[in-house]
Amino acid sequence: MSIRDEIREQRMSLKGKGVKAHVSWFWSYYKWPVAIIILSLILVISVVYSIVTRKPEAANVIMLNVEGQSSLLNTDPIVEDIADKADVVLDEYSISLDMSGHLTPGGATDSAEIGQQERIVTYISAKNLDVLACDAYNFVSYANIGAFVDLRTVLSDEEIEKYEPYFYYVDEAVVDAEQDSALSESSEEDSSDITGETQEEAEASEKVGTFKMPDPSKMENPEPVGIVLNDAPYSKDMPLYTETTGMIGIVSTSQHMETSVAIVNYFWEGPDK
Repeated sequence: MSIRDEIREQRMSLKGKGVKAHVSWFWSYYKWPVAIIILSLILVISVVYSIVTRKPEAANVIMLNVEGQSSLLNTDPIVEDIADKADVVLDEYSISLDMSGHLTPGGATDSAEIGQQERIVTYISAKNLDVLACDAYNFVSYANIGAFVDLRTVLSDEEIEKYEPYFYYVDEAVVDAEQDSALSESSEEDSSDITGETQEEAEASEKVGTFKMPDPSKMENPEPVGIVLNDAPYSKDMPLYTETTGMIGIVSTSQHMETSVAIVNYFWEGPDK
């Protein structure tokens, strides 16, 4: 007997038997198709709801190799302070802050770190990253590929004067030359392959008191692209980088420059009192 004939026979046997019998029969034959349809509808509704209710992003911030991460796992209070500093209404806009990322100085050591590298590069290319803070080794690696904006173009005269002693400079002429030569090199190659530094050497080179700031007077075209955070007034309240030299910069492809400046000011001087 075919399935169609069996179903017809079952229907005939239900004649005169109440609603409960019909429902029981229907469920025994169609429960899996119904369950799949219901789950599909829930998924579609969830996706649509997420898209409709998603708030536009006011800023995306990534901070790599933050020290004392256990005290910074809950970033909600920090985001609220940043929003106050930047005049962002969180009921209308969102601020993304990730302080959990790790990238070993000297080069990625596993697939998770490779994924972290790819994520940052993708965000920069997609204009979806605004502020990036790192330990010195990784910051320099990104600075050398032109990842950061010349801070003189986005900071006020007063802010430039305040940050001048803590500026990290790159020679834009060298960066341009390296970018041109990089076109013929593998995109998989990292700075540790180029310099020959081991992980131990890289970690030692970025320690506070050991890291050497480049001299802008010896550069052809010096550009300040980062600010060293270790001596920031707010560093005592938020110890982002203590043993390691840490820097913060605004990504050159940022679509939220004004908010990004406010974020840099927040990590330097803290929330508005």
